[in-house]
Amino acid sequence: TGWILFAYQSTAKLKWLALALFLLNPLVLFEGVVNAHNDVMMTLFLVLALFSLKRFPLLTLTFFLLAVFTKLFVVVLFPFFVVELLRRGMRWSSFVLSAGVAALVSASFFIPFWANGKMLSFWVYSSTISQQLENASLFSLLREYLRLTQAPEMGGLARDLSTGLFLILAGFVFYLYMKRRMDFEIALIMTLLLFGLFVSLLYPWYFLPVFAIIALYPKTAEWRFMAIFTFCGLLFYPLSIWAFFNAGFTSKFQVHLFQAALLTLPIVGYLAFKAFLTSKNLSSQKE
Repeated sequence: TGWILFAYQSTAKLKWLALALFLLNPLVLFEGVVNAHNDVMMTLFLVLALFSLKRFPLLTLTFFLLAVFTKLFVVVLFPFFVVELLRRGMRWSSFVLSAGVAALVSASFFIPFWANGKMLSFWVYSSTISQQLENASLFSLLREYLRLTQAPEMGGLARDLSTGLFLILAGFVFYLYMKRRMDFEIALIMTLLLFGLFVSLLYPWYFLPVFAIIALYPKTAEWRFMAIFTFCGLLFYPLSIWAFFNAGFTSKFQVHLFQAALLTLPIVGYLAFKAFLTSKNLSSQKE
């Protein structure tokens, strides 16, 4: 992944900066090397998709589909990749060919492990089980609050509300991108962060692909967010242990609210900052 980040950039300064931002990031090292989450492999395929978008467009969908099959949630970026491929001059005939190649390569990975559909069944089962856990995302906090104050079956309402909010906000990001009022990389970052807040449970390792995209994008605001979230993500583990066993909280919900201060608030702050800048830019364009 580091080599691809290095090769992606056009100047020596940006090459070494991208490499350092990702490979020397302590949260990336902790989650990728120590905890060995498969988000590292997904990030590799996603970065390859971004690299091929620039150098070998016919392979973009192949690498992107491999990223999706490694970690399903990146599928929310698919519309952006489709539009970006077409914007960069790919013809529809080439797009169909690229999609065909992606399907064949993906099938070659899947077929040996298909086991008459058992692989898919286990994938769905494990995802369903994992989504019953609680953590610090806005979706998870809302679901836990409704379950505690209303009734256990209210968790479904939290899922519906959160998913609806994600679709609205991500749809607006896509609209801004389509109108060329938001850069491609920023649209990817914001969509992944919105998914983390409103659909997933939100853990520090979910944002390895976000860090990789930031490493490709030479903007100071994103680097600052990366530094803040790295610091908070590293604090998440020791402070979570303290919160569970020594802080005197009387319920897991209180612990999750405490964790939200480390994971959720920095993301909300970044998204609010980008929303403010976007609103400011739109106002200046109207004037």
